[in-house]
Amino acid sequence: FKRKEIEDALNKWLSPRAAPGGAADRPAAVEETVAELEAVAAPAPGLAEDSEPEPLEPAIRVDELLDTFMGKKEIVLPLLGRFMERTESQIAGLPTLLERADWETLRREAHTLKGSALNLRAGELGNRAAAAEFAAKNQDAEASRAAIEALAPAYERFKRAATDLIDSEKE
Repeated sequence: FKRKEIEDALNKWLSPRAAPGGAADRPAAVEETVAELEAVAAPAPGLAEDSEPEPLEPAIRVDELLDTFMGKKEIVLPLLGRFMERTESQIAGLPTLLERADWETLRREAHTLKGSALNLRAGELGNRAAAAEFAAKNQDAEASRAAIEALAPAYERFKRAATDLIDSEKE
């Protein structure tokens, strides 16, 4: 998050009653909270401010995925391949839907991506798609744009993990 985004959110949600001294303390409360959030959210040493850190959760929870399909890799591996074939072009088409303000198709595409990703135990990708679905449902262009942009790096992490898993079974 950028400082301005944090300040805007706090100003929107912090009512004058929320600050201990009423409206007079509100700017101080916002400033103090922003400073605390910036300290916690500071980029790790050596990480560029605009780069995205690796998520804490794996791109694919392989053990859960295999459990879902009763350990049958002969089913899982082709599913991963078909998902990757379809998903790359699906994600690439989302900005066009946003440009056309085709909210229903954008919502439906994001919903499909969300469901497929979550079924394949790709939590980060599924959650990013859920954000795009929600933004499209609310016809929020700015949130939709941000959610669509966030899908690409999540998909790339998924693709690396899926390709590694498929390749490991070929050896």
